[in-house]
Amino acid sequence: MVLAVAMRASDVVRIIAKWLFDPLFQSTSDGGLLFLLGGVAAISSVLALTAARAPDGLPPWIDRPDPGFALLSLVAFGHGLGLLALLEYQETLDLPWQLNAWHWSGPLNTFNTLLHSHVGKTALSTVLQALGGSGSSGPYDTGSMLVAHVAAAERWTLAALFTVACLAALAAAPSIARRHAWHPVAIALYVYAAMNCLKTIIDGGMLTCQLLPSLLMLALLAAATDGNHLVALARRYFPAAVLALIACAGGWAMVSDEGWGGAATGFIPVLIPLALGLLCWAFRAQTRTGLRRLALAIGIGWLALGYLQEAVLGIGMLLRPLPPQARVVVI
Repeated sequence: MVLAVAMRASDVVRIIAKWLFDPLFQSTSDGGLLFLLGGVAAISSVLALTAARAPDGLPPWIDRPDPGFALLSLVAFGHGLGLLALLEYQETLDLPWQLNAWHWSGPLNTFNTLLHSHVGKTALSTVLQALGGSGSSGPYDTGSMLVAHVAAAERWTLAALFTVACLAALAAAPSIARRHAWHPVAIALYVYAAMNCLKTIIDGGMLTCQLLPSLLMLALLAAATDGNHLVALARRYFPAAVLALIACAGGWAMVSDEGWGGAATGFIPVLIPLALGLLCWAFRAQTRTGLRRLALAIGIGWLALGYLQEAVLGIGMLLRPLPPQARVVVI
C-alpha cells in the first residue's frame, strides 16, 4: 500500500513500479497496477487474520477446495463472456482480427485487439455510471468509449462475475495456504496466478498470454490437497499442459504481427516465475541441486535481460529529460 500511495505522489515512482510489474503482469496502466497492489494487500491481510486465529475458531470450510474451484469457475465464465463480447464487437464493426482498434473521446482513449481486449473495462464504466459518475475515472481508462459497442446485460454480468471472483480469491487464499503448509512460495504462486487471472477479466481478455499459464497454476494449487498430491497432479497432467501452452502460443503467433518472437516475449516471462517456483518448492526433493541452480540461472538471466532492455528503451527514455529542441508527437 505504501508503494500505491507513492505512485500517486511521484511520476518517477510510478514509472519505476510499472517497469517492475509490467513484464510479469502486463500492467499497461496506473489503474491496473493499483489493482494488483490492492489485491496483494487484501490477500495478505486475509492470510494474516487467518494465521492469527486459533484453529478451532476457523470456519469448517477453510480446508476445503470449494473456494478455489469456485474461483476457477468464475474466472472461466468471466473470460468466456468477455471473449463473446469481444467477438460481437469485432463483428459489429467489421474489424479484422489483427487490427488494433483505437477509440478516442476527448483526451481519453482505449483500444481493442483479439489478443489484448479492453471490452471487460466496460464493466467498470457501467458500475461508475450507475453510481452517479460519468463512466470515466480521471485519467484512467475505464472503457467508457466502448460502452456503446457492448450489450448492457454483458457489461453487468461481467461486473458481477469479476466482483464475486475477487471475493472468491480472498476466500480461497487461506484454504490453499493451509493445505500447502503456509509455504511462502506456494502462497506467492497463488497470489501471482490469481491476480493475473482476475486482472485479465477486465484488462487483457481470454487470449492474452498471461491467462493460460496462470490458470493452469491456479487449477493445480486449488486441486491439490498437499504438496505430494500437487507433485502427482503436475506429473500426470504435464503433457496436456505443455500441449495446451504450445497450441495457445501457436495461435497467438499466427494472429499477432510479431509472430513467434512476440509469443516468446509474452509467454516466457509469465512461465518463468511459475516454473521456478514449482521447481524450488514442490519438486525440490525430486531434482538435483545443480539442475535447480542451472534453471534459476537461466530463468533469472532471461528476466534480467528483459528488464535491462526495458530500462534502456522503456523507462530509461521516460525518465531521461528531453533536450530543449525535442518535440513530443501523440499519434
